[in-house]
Amino acid sequence: MSHKIMLYAITAVLFMACGDVPTDAGGTGEEAMNDTVPRTVVGYYTNMAVTTDIPSVEVELWLHPDSSFILRTTLRGPDPQTTGGAGSWSMHGDSLLLGPGPSDVGRFTKDGLILGAGRGTLVAPILGARMDVVPAMDLIGEYRFEADLHSFTPCGSERVFPLAVAEGDMGLEALSEKQGKGPLVVELTCTLGPAEAAEGEAPDVYVFPKRLVRVLDECPPAVLDLP
Repeated sequence: MSHKIMLYAITAVLFMACGDVPTDAGGTGEEAMNDTVPRTVVGYYTNMAVTTDIPSVEVELWLHPDSSFILRTTLRGPDPQTTGGAGSWSMHGDSLLLGPGPSDVGRFTKDGLILGAGRGTLVAPILGARMDVVPAMDLIGEYRFEADLHSFTPCGSERVFPLAVAEGDMGLEALSEKQGKGPLVVELTCTLGPAEAAEGEAPDVYVFPKRLVRVLDECPPAVLDLP
């Protein structure tokens, strides 16, 4: 249960995407910072081990140039669990700040992102990593069905993702109608990835639900607590 609580604390840092990075916080990392820090910090970071059959906590972090991030944490062991979270990121000197706090989670060096409190290092941006594809994870957010469109807004976020309900009809629309006014707060096992856009529209990143984990009364507090 303690592992589950820890993972939900991470999950609660959810999708406050697409906000502008404060200029007084050092921007998006595109500017030259110093000789030891990469010129750009945009990219995919991980400490995921090659061997996954031993107990460990693996962190994956996607930093997008629009100031949004996606965090995926996997607890390996007898009861493996994978939880997702996201929000907005900014820089203050060589430190990485993750919203909605924002909280200082680590600092950049030439070797990558060193997490605080002795949590280790996330390897520097991995070349060729897909930035628009995120594997399965448990994610908490608000489901809405309006104007014949299904959407999912991760808790604590301003970014609204289209929800590909056809991938798994879990009765979300019926549950939402039964509840009445307001969004339906749910925890979904889902993936994120691109989907074919409607004619005349640009491709978008969708949330693809795989399983309805539970329905909640409200979003949990947005607390950042990296493992």
